[in-house]
Amino acid sequence: MAPTAEAELVVLGVAQDGGLPHLGCMKPCCMDARANGRRETPASIALHDRTTGGRVLIDATWAIEAQLTALQRHTAASTHMVDAIVLTHVHMGHITGLLHLGKEVAACRGLPVYCTAAVATMLQTHEPWRQLVVNAHIEVHTIEPDLAFTIDALKDVIITPIAVPHRDELADTMAFMLQGSTQRVFYCPDIDAWPAAFEQWIDAADVAIVDGTFLQAPGHDDTGRDRGVIPHPPIADTMSRLERRLSTAPGSVCFTHFNHDNPVLHDVSVREALRARGAELAHTGMVIPL
Repeated sequence: MAPTAEAELVVLGVAQDGGLPHLGCMKPCCMDARANGRRETPASIALHDRTTGGRVLIDATWAIEAQLTALQRHTAASTHMVDAIVLTHVHMGHITGLLHLGKEVAACRGLPVYCTAAVATMLQTHEPWRQLVVNAHIEVHTIEPDLAFTIDALKDVIITPIAVPHRDELADTMAFMLQGSTQRVFYCPDIDAWPAAFEQWIDAADVAIVDGTFLQAPGHDDTGRDRGVIPHPPIADTMSRLERRLSTAPGSVCFTHFNHDNPVLHDVSVREALRARGAELAHTGMVIPL
């Protein structure tokens, strides 16, 4: 009999840092979202241990309240917010939620935050993050690339950080290999370009959730930003590179972190075409057994 997954991965958001609608965008993609009340929050996932009830958040977005509320509803938990937070990097869509942990909002006491030494240095020396450390709202735990670690709240999940290239102006960036009792999930919402080891990471995982910020090659988006200075591997290029995996294991490569004008958020025919080629698209509320 196959082992039963005691843990699960829950998708809490799938948008690029600014979300949908996106500040400054006056094109139909965001105007329609505003008119219809549609909201897509920044990419974030949670790990939930169904045996212990433990819950760990990967990335603290500015939508942390809504995302943790959704997680609490999914896990039927009401006694605490979350047991720990793991950070991929320090760009605004992945770290600004930490500010909600301070005295102005949640006033947490010693909430564990797992991050690399470079990210820890930023938290400990730069305001306003430093106030979270000085006032013991968070307790920083350093992690290292390629060195697996565990978190007490997750009985059967092993987390291995993997260093990836991504505009490291302030600190470095990690992807994570998440090993449960039944599956391994590779999670990489942000990267500049796929390195030579990319296929090895994908082959080592049963499911991969990867950067899908843009559908096609760089240009200018509808807010005038030059995508050349915010590089991400286009979905089209990633799929070409992973053609063998998509054909032999359809649905095992899943895209996330969609820019607000990415057609996958707005065009059913685009989503259907990608799925027909073997890709999957993350959505808020998606659950993957670990």
